[in-house]
Amino acid sequence: MNWMDGFAEWLDERVAAEKTIDAYLSDVSLYARWFEQVNDCEFTPELMNSTDVRHYRSYTLETERKSPATWNRRRASLGMLCSYFEAELALKIFSMKRIPRAEEVTQAPRWLTDADRRKVLRVLEMDVNAANTPLRRERAIRDQAMVGLMLFAGLRISEVLGLLREDIEITERKGLVRVRSGKGGVFRVVPLSKTVREMLSDHLSDRFRAGEFIFCDQNGEKITPRAAQKRLQALSERLGMPELSPHALRHTSAKSMLDAGAKLTEVQKILGHKRVTTTTRYVQPGMGDLEEAVERGERVAVRFED
Repeated sequence: MNWMDGFAEWLDERVAAEKTIDAYLSDVSLYARWFEQVNDCEFTPELMNSTDVRHYRSYTLETERKSPATWNRRRASLGMLCSYFEAELALKIFSMKRIPRAEEVTQAPRWLTDADRRKVLRVLEMDVNAANTPLRRERAIRDQAMVGLMLFAGLRISEVLGLLREDIEITERKGLVRVRSGKGGVFRVVPLSKTVREMLSDHLSDRFRAGEFIFCDQNGEKITPRAAQKRLQALSERLGMPELSPHALRHTSAKSMLDAGAKLTEVQKILGHKRVTTTTRYVQPGMGDLEEAVERGERVAVRFED
């Protein structure tokens, strides 16, 4: 058995995700081909060394001009290869910690612009009004409420789909949702704005008894995340809005609250983050914010010239 086949078997015993295994094998194959071209000899485990890996880092970032994320992924793949060589072939391999990562610029989460948010809400309302059968109207109202909980209350899609009838409380002036299935087991109570209260009131009825999931299909079965994703994907395609996703809706909710003056700690509680540092991602400027900053700077410069 050659070392590549052995590495594949070793990964198969330790890594659950098939896509991750494929990525490791692809990255390692690329390195082996590069090694052979540069050194004019076949790559073998005994030839693994830090000098070549450092050279490969420069090649990836400076010659290929790949992103820092690509190098960091390749570095992780080579680290797994070194672990395999040490564990299975008893080779003394250098520590991958000696090979630096590439600094990645943290990207701001994607959120919808005000115009895009209005488009989403408009189409959802039009779907309700245009429904020509009771079943279609019921489904349109249901979809509107699901989107509303992500867009106005910042819930994750899994949290929305896990809601039971008793998790929702709505009165004439206020409302709340109890999130019992939050990420990391975090329980929280989220107040509901007027718009989402209206959406949920339209959806909720006597047919939902205690202990029942409030988002179901026509057979009364709980909607799966895959089915909900497909519904949102269809809406995304109709609007020509590829950035529309459950994460984008949740991010839009957080960004809107922060832009309106909410405190970071308040948004942290609403989103269910254990650490406020996680919430700080939502105050990073997006491309629209940067464009506006450039425009403001130009306006100031023009005033000085005048």
